[in-house]
Amino acid sequence: MKKACFRLFLCAALIVALSALNRADAANVSVSSMNVKVNGVPQTVQAYLIDGNNYFKLRDLAMMLRETPNRFEVGYDSATKKVALTSGQDYTSVGGELTSGQDLSYTCKISPSTLVIDGEVRTCRSYNIGGNNYFKLRDLSSSLKLSVAYDRKTRTVLIRSVGVSATPPIPAAEQNDDMKIHTASSSVDNGRQTKTVYSFQNKELYYEISEEFPQQKRRKVTTYTMDDAVYSIVTMEFDDAGNLTKWELSLENGMIIRYTLSFYDEQNRWIRDESYYGDGMMGGYSEAEYGEDGRPVKERNYMVREDGESELAYVLEFRYEGGALHKVVMVSAGGQVISEQAIRAGVITYGHYKFN
Repeated sequence: MKKACFRLFLCAALIVALSALNRADAANVSVSSMNVKVNGVPQTVQAYLIDGNNYFKLRDLAMMLRETPNRFEVGYDSATKKVALTSGQDYTSVGGELTSGQDLSYTCKISPSTLVIDGEVRTCRSYNIGGNNYFKLRDLSSSLKLSVAYDRKTRTVLIRSVGVSATPPIPAAEQNDDMKIHTASSSVDNGRQTKTVYSFQNKELYYEISEEFPQQKRRKVTTYTMDDAVYSIVTMEFDDAGNLTKWELSLENGMIIRYTLSFYDEQNRWIRDESYYGDGMMGGYSEAEYGEDGRPVKERNYMVREDGESELAYVLEFRYEGGALHKVVMVSAGGQVISEQAIRAGVITYGHYKFN
């Protein structure tokens, strides 16, 4: 009897031990209760909190980013156990993405799969939960050009597109002074429409359609690829004096990538910019300092950390010679000169500033 009980005890202990090994050192696994937003748009996704970090199913992430410049395709080679991620390609849905349901945390174990991003093998820990591979978001963010932050007040994971420009990327060989610009204008209701085509050596690269709405003090510039797909939408708003007060970059699906608010003093001089992510969180701001003669002396640029605190990033110093702007010097927060830009004679504008 005692021997039988002992054997049962050993079997139970072995099962527990094997279960612990199978869980692959993931001591704490549970369904994440965090909210998720992509460029400010709420998402429905079941992520897992593993040892204090949020892990997402790769195909869920691909589905959330499918209509952004950060989209990527997912492939899997069962023979080599390689998960292939190809950035810039449209994602092919296999079904079951962005659904929440049964808690499968008890199936969590280290994944034997190798992650390959754009042909390069990446070393990062991943887990297999319910037959799907889950990755830590921050391990993928740099490769996918994403910013990941966390809003503690709302318990929301904020996924943001970064490094997205208003125009399509241009091959290095075509980034020179030989680029040709062709412009054609036409009238539209309450304004004017202008089409601008950018080409290089008789090869059209992309085009923009700019729409002016004077009554609303607004301008909209939609950039298209040459297959007529919308790449980005830039909307600008102006005050009664013609000063730009808001600049916004968005996608065709309405997802806002980022926007900037600009402020001016009673003398109609620019004094401050505030830059925000599409989810409304501030990313940074800049402030102008003017001398007694009314000319700009310094522009301080700050970055806002995830905890909401700001820190000085760099300073622009304006140097004058003979009463005219002579040089703009970029200085680090620590006081080291980063770069110097000589200003040619006769220049009357620089960034937000106007010089007589």
